[in-house]
Amino acid sequence: ARVKCWRVDGDENEGRWELFKDLKFAHSKSVNVLEICGNELWSGGDDHLIKVWDMNHNFKCITTLKEHHGTIMSLRRCDENHLHSGGDDHEIRLWETRTKKCINVLHRHTGYIWEIDVFGDVCVSASLDNSLILWNWKLGEKLVRLEGHVSPVLSVEFMENLEEDINDCVQRGFEEQRIKL
Repeated sequence: ARVKCWRVDGDENEGRWELFKDLKFAHSKSVNVLEICGNELWSGGDDHLIKVWDMNHNFKCITTLKEHHGTIMSLRRCDENHLHSGGDDHEIRLWETRTKKCINVLHRHTGYIWEIDVFGDVCVSASLDNSLILWNWKLGEKLVRLEGHVSPVLSVEFMENLEEDINDCVQRGFEEQRIKL
């Protein structure tokens, strides 16, 4: 599978887009997710791999991470030095972006990890087990499991200052075509 990188000349809505890098054979199967960390592009796919590409050196693959045992569905940068990954092995892995080492694994979901979002020290994971889990990712501790969905949770996003009295809100989207707040 390929990763294609595009750039725009001018306004992103009205400008001219051009392909400037085509990473042929980036993964042996479908690429599901991309995340930029500094000068690196991280990619995850159906081949159970996370690849790290150096954007300053012609998108050279600088490492391949093989710790997951299933499809990679989510990559989310936590801060300048850390990134989370999740997938169908039901695990969330915390990576140190400088060393490319896995420094923690969070286990509590019984279904695929579909998406991850981070706000400060809190990470939230959306899963096909019909739940969300909030974690203190720095301590590796589960804070709360949010259940009650009748279908898999496919999307999650922290929202700041939704209303004056709500500073942080988790928006959940899923197959029920409703959002529970």
